[in-house]
Amino acid sequence: MMPSSLNATLRPARIATMLSLGYLLPSLLYIVVSSTLTSEVATDPESAATIEMLKGSLFVLVSAMLIGALSYWMLSLVQRRQSDSQRLREALLSAERRATTALLSASVAHDARNELAVLKSNHQVLVQNPDLSPEDLEDLYNDQALAIERLEALTERLVLNCRNSIGNTPHQADISELIRQATTALHTHTKLRDVDLRRTLPKALSLKTYPILVHQIIINLVLNAAEAIDAATIKDGVIHVIARSEGQKVILEVHDNGPGIPEDLREAIFSAFVSTKAEGNGLGLISVRACASSHDGEVDIATSPLGGALVRVSLNPVGDAPFDSARFHRALLAASA
Repeated sequence: MMPSSLNATLRPARIATMLSLGYLLPSLLYIVVSSTLTSEVATDPESAATIEMLKGSLFVLVSAMLIGALSYWMLSLVQRRQSDSQRLREALLSAERRATTALLSASVAHDARNELAVLKSNHQVLVQNPDLSPEDLEDLYNDQALAIERLEALTERLVLNCRNSIGNTPHQADISELIRQATTALHTHTKLRDVDLRRTLPKALSLKTYPILVHQIIINLVLNAAEAIDAATIKDGVIHVIARSEGQKVILEVHDNGPGIPEDLREAIFSAFVSTKAEGNGLGLISVRACASSHDGEVDIATSPLGGALVRVSLNPVGDAPFDSARFHRALLAASA
C-alpha cells in the first residue's frame, strides 16, 4: 500500500495530469478535424484564411469558457474547504479551552488538597498535644500561615486564569530555602509521620523562578513518594530530596525506597488520571511537568539507588515577564494527551 504522505503528494499531480490531458486531447482532435475540413471546404487561400480565423476564434472562445468554468469550480471548492477548516479550527479551539479549564481546575484542586492536608495534620497535632512548647507551637503556626498563603495564591491562580495571567512575577529566590519550607511543612503530614525525610541541599542555591511553582514541585513529588511507600506497606520508608546546580540550571531530585515506577509506565504516568497507586489520580506529576515546562525544564523518571523511584526535575532561570499562563495551559494539555 502507498504511504499516505506519498499519496497526498501524488494526488494533486494526478489531477493536474488528468485535467491537462482532458484539455490537450480534445484540442488536438479539434485542430486535426478542423484543419481537414478546412482543406476540403476552402476553394482559395482567402476563404481558407477566413475559415482559419473563425476556427481560431471559436477555439479561443470555447477554451476561455471551459477555463472560466473550471476555475470557478475549483475556487468554489477551495472556499468551501476553507470555510469547513475554519469551523473545525473554531470547534477545536473551543474544545481546547474547555479541556484546559477543566484540567487546570483539577490540577489546582489537587495542589490545594495537599495544602489542606498540611493544615489538617497541624490541627491534629495541636489537638492531640495541648502541652507543646512555645517553640513547637510557633513552628506549627508558621507552617499553617504559609499553607494559608499558598492556598490563597492557588485560588488567585484559578481566578486569574480567566484573564490569561497568573499575576505571579518571577524573582531571584533561594531554592534551598524553598525546599526547606516545603519539606518542613510536610513533616506533620499523616503520610510522612513514619517516613525518614532527608535533605541534601547547598547552603544557598539561587535561581530566578516563580517560588510557588517550585513549592508545588516539591510538595507533589514528596507526597507521591510517601503515598507509594504507604501503598506498598513499607515500614522503614525513606525519601531523600537533593538539589544542586549545573551551570545556570538547577536540578531537583526526589528519591524513595518504595516500589518504583516500571519502565513501561514512565511516560504514561504523566497522563491525567493515570497512577500506579490505587487511589491516585495522576494529577501531581502533570502539575510537576507543567511547572518544569514554565522554567524550560524537563522531568525524568529513573530508578533510585534507594531501590524505589527517582524523579529528576531540571529548572532553567525564567525571564522578567510575568507568568505565561497560556504556556502553562499548553503544558497541562500536552501532559494529559
